[in-house]
Parts: sequence; structure tokens; C-alpha cells
Amino acid sequence: IKKESEAKIAFMAQEKSEIKTELNELEVKLKKFEKTTELSQKTIVLFSEAIRRDDKIEFLLSGINQLKNEFVMGSDEPGSSDTEHLTAIYDLIDKALAGFVQNSKDNQQINDEESVKSSLPAWDKLENNSKTFLPDAEFLLRILPPNTDFSPAILQYCRAVEYELLIKLFKAYKKDLRSRHSGSSLSIFLKTDHQNNKNFDSLLMYLEARDGTKNDHYELGRMKYTLHYVQREDALSSSPVLRDFNNFIPKYFNTDVSESEFTSNLGELINNYRNKSAHPNFLPKHVANECKIAAFNLISKFMSYYKR
Repeated sequence: IKKESEAKIAFMAQEKSEIKTELNELEVKLKKFEKTTELSQKTIVLFSEAIRRDDKIEFLLSGINQLKNEFVMGSDEPGSSDTEHLTAIYDLIDKALAGFVQNSKDNQQINDEESVKSSLPAWDKLENNSKTFLPDAEFLLRILPPNTDFSPAILQYCRAVEYELLIKLFKAYKKDLRSRHSGSSLSIFLKTDHQNNKNFDSLLMYLEARDGTKNDHYELGRMKYTLHYVQREDALSSSPVLRDFNNFIPKYFNTDVSESEFTSNLGELINNYRNKSAHPNFLPKHVANECKIAAFNLISKFMSYYKR
């Protein structure tokens, strides 16, 4: 009986060992299965995200193409009707970009921002919107398919230039002007220009407009146009507002921001990139890279003039 019991115990121990081995093997297989399943799920997520990304890119490009085909760009002079069209394109870009960035930026998008920071020493002094436009431009430059229209990226680079000039120069002047002329005093001051200088009507409307109203915007072409006329003695002599603006500039800038080289470079950015990207033109990636260089150079030069 003792021998039989010992034999049964030995057999059971052997069975237990074999079962344990099988369990270990099953556990290994289960972990492999779970890992494979996890990878499959990640692949599905990545694939669906890629589809969504392609859908968003298609939404962006087709939408901008439609707006561009409807867009007949006016001249840079006041009275042109480009502002509303550009605003519509900007809104479309913002909507598409909001779809790409959900809860947080991925590593590549963080790298886009770091790339801009390293290229612009004055990054910390840029306006918050410019700190969005420039990395967004880098992001679009990276994700848009190679053989497509890179107008969305070009427009974002140009928006940053426009916004810096608008806030640091023109809105700053508007605030300064209002601090010296309020209510009817401002209207009286602007009245002569309204009567004698129809060329500056959009500038005067901008200066009169309250924040957030329809006319409280001054787009890049008009800013360049105003800076150009500040250089002309005949314009200065006939416009109290331009003279006042010209006297204001040294308060905020060490160097005359209206000097001819800067305004010439600004005109090149507008004519070669901003306007073309809003027209029904196909602008390849190398043009977007050229625009990037031009925009970064303009921002760097503008910020080197800035006192604050």
C-alpha cells in the first residue's frame, strides 16, 4: 500500500509539473496574443488616423482651391476687396488645423515649434498669434503631399508677418492716437484727410473703428502701402495723419521701419507669395520654402528695429 501511495504521489507530482509547464506555455502564448492584439489595435488606430488626416488634408486643399477660384484679388491700394476673401481662407485653414490638433501636440508638432524658435532669436517677443501661425506653417509644410499646392503653408507664414506689423506698429499707433484724441477730437483730426486724401480712406476708417468692429482690421497690402507713402514728401505734406504716424514711429522703433529696403522686401513677400497663394495658382513646396525664408528675414529685421 505504501509503495502504491508513493507511486500515486509521484504520478500526481509529474502531472502537476506537466500542467504547470502547459500553463506557462499558455501564459506565454496569451501574452504574445495580447501583444499582437495590442499592435493590431494600434495599427487600426494609426490607419484610421491616417485616413482622417488625409480627409482633413483633402478638406483643406479642396476648400482653399474653391475659394481661390472665386477670388479676384484687387490691388494693394485701399478700396481693394481682398480682405473678406483672405479672411474666408484664413478661417478655413484655422478650422482644418484645429482638426489636426485635438487634445495635445505630438512630438513632430513640438519639433515644428522648436524649429521656428531656433530660426527666430526674437521668438519670445513675438505675438501669441504669430507663435501659432509659424509652427502651423511648418506643420503644413511637413504634412502636405509633395505634389500638391502649398498655398496654405505660404499664407500662414505671411499671416505672421502681417500680425506682427498690425499689432506692434499700426495698433500701437491707433492706441497712441486715441490717447491724444478722443471722441469728436479724433473725428476733427481725421476730417481733413478724409476730404483731401481718398487714397488713405481705409487707414482712416481703421483708425476710427472701435476694436472688434468690421473696419478694425488693416491687412498687409495696406500696411505696406501706408509705409510706402510715409517715405513721400508730397504725401506727408498733404496728410496730417501720415505726418503724425511718421512722428510716432520712433517711439517704438530704433530704425525707420518705413525705410525703402524693408518696404521693398515687404512688397516682394506680398506680390510673390501672399497674393499668388490667394489666387488660383499652383505653388509647389520649393516656393513655400522660399516664402519661409522671406518671412523669417522680414520678421527678424522688423524685430531688430523694435524697441519694446
